[in-house]
Amino acid sequence: MSEEHTHKVSRTGAVMMGAAVGAVAAMLTAPRSGKDTRERLRKSNETMRNRLGHQSKEIEKGVRDISKNLSKLKSSAQKDVDKALKKSRHSLDKTLKNVRR
Repeated sequence: MSEEHTHKVSRTGAVMMGAAVGAVAAMLTAPRSGKDTRERLRKSNETMRNRLGHQSKEIEKGVRDISKNLSKLKSSAQKDVDKALKKSRHSLDKTLKNVRR
């Protein structure tokens, strides 16, 4: 046999040995029966639904708060713009009066 062929056989053997060890380890550490596993999955699913429901409510509250704050900001900005326009108009009227004289 050539050295290259021996290396390929050796690598293939190592892969097969690793697969066998992994399969045995999986069988030895299989935690529960199918019924127990399904029950754990059901409980895990319930827990995740509850968490997602809670997070969803928190997000909705956050969105409402942001919306309320944006409305206040918009109102405040509108008042500031109105004041600035009023001042500008007053200043423009005053300037026009002075120019006309």
